[in-house]
Amino acid sequence: MAESNVDDTGKDIWSLISLDKLATAISSLSERIDQLKDDSWRLSEKTKSSSSCWSEVINALKLDDNEKNRHTLYKVWRGDRHKIHALVDEKKSEIKINKIKEQEGYESNSTGNNSVSEKVIAPLHSEPSLPLPEPHNTRTYQKAITSGNFYERHCIKTEFISLTRIEWKDTYSRTHKKTKPGWTRIFNEKLRSIGNTCSLRFHSACIPSGVRKHNCSDFWFSTACTGDKCQRKYIVSHRRDMDNNLMLLFRVDTYGEENHSEDNIMRPRKISGEERLALGKRANEIGPSATFRELVEAADEDMLVAGNFTQCPTIEAIKKFGVDYRKKMRFDEDVFRECRILSCFYRKDDITSENILDSTGGVLKPMKEQNDIYIYTIMFKDGIDALDNVPLAHAILTDHTVPGIGYFLGNVIHSVNQVTTKKKLRPPSFIIIDFSAALMNAALQQFNIETVNKHLKRCWNVIHRKYSAENIRSLSFIHLCCCHVMHAI
Repeated sequence: MAESNVDDTGKDIWSLISLDKLATAISSLSERIDQLKDDSWRLSEKTKSSSSCWSEVINALKLDDNEKNRHTLYKVWRGDRHKIHALVDEKKSEIKINKIKEQEGYESNSTGNNSVSEKVIAPLHSEPSLPLPEPHNTRTYQKAITSGNFYERHCIKTEFISLTRIEWKDTYSRTHKKTKPGWTRIFNEKLRSIGNTCSLRFHSACIPSGVRKHNCSDFWFSTACTGDKCQRKYIVSHRRDMDNNLMLLFRVDTYGEENHSEDNIMRPRKISGEERLALGKRANEIGPSATFRELVEAADEDMLVAGNFTQCPTIEAIKKFGVDYRKKMRFDEDVFRECRILSCFYRKDDITSENILDSTGGVLKPMKEQNDIYIYTIMFKDGIDALDNVPLAHAILTDHTVPGIGYFLGNVIHSVNQVTTKKKLRPPSFIIIDFSAALMNAALQQFNIETVNKHLKRCWNVIHRKYSAENIRSLSFIHLCCCHVMHAI
């Protein structure tokens, strides 16, 4: 061990070691790091033995194993000084990643030199005197043997699949502690990447709640082939201690023999969610037949040979996807039904003059301690020419209530009455506004002197032809702007 010439202050420990070396020495304990808080820093026969965690850390740092050094390191770890806990976690992650890279490099070297690996690793023959353990002779097992619907209880092979952090977030919600829609599609693609050609039926994932045991998987599920003759089954489990910062590892245990003979009837997986909408959209763009041709050309030949047609739904199914997509994306027919009924009567009995009333913001800069500033505009339109629009009045308002807007409209009506030769202003046939309830109430109060309820009753009477043309032309009717309606929907 190296000689130490430190004082009794305890701070001179950093003149002999660095923070990075201390984190590396502590991370070398791996799973025994939690024992540091229970291991005493005082010297005794027990603590000075090779089983002591602090003695192992000090030997790794090449320091004297005395109480002063042990006490100093103990205080650094116990008080989490210099964020030593975070540094140790980073070192542990780096060690795990390096182990994985070394293992992958070893596997690549072994596969690249098959002759050497075959000579070194000889196949091991099974010992006939040591039979495999049989399952319990229960009534359920006997019934399964009689019907032939049972699979081998021992695991045939074990493989691993990996999910990135983004794929895991799309699969599992840690907030609600349950799987998200579409999680079966992600795992089905992962199982297909390791050679699965079965059409799988997924069972609900098991997510233990509360305090988990050390040997329990925190997420696992089972899936089996939908074929009548195939007995293939997979059990996928996840353990947190197998993960790193880049991906999550899942263990896949394979059970049962695979049987994809001609008499095996395999049911394809149900297509739903985003995949169903994407196929429906594509069917509406190029047609069901062209979509089916694209799916057949892009399908996996091994899955088609095995009888798994999940990647190639029938043309009837693709047509149904297209119908569902059109139903979801089109507008509701009832939205414009009343508008069409009213417009039919208005075009027949009313004249063509219209008033367009709307407001807009963002023209003027907002003022401090002031409400939002909107510019209100009244446009007059006569005839069917789209360019026949005349601006009638403008107002800049900060009060966007019915009294504020009504005062503006009242001033416009009073000004028009001053210049006209008639005693009373003839109201416009239509007043086009957006969805603003304040604009609707203010316009009805100033032009028709009525409320919204009375206006709706009058519209109902117009539909039932209870008014003459003169009565209809004496009052104004509210229209909603088509552009605002389309934007809102």
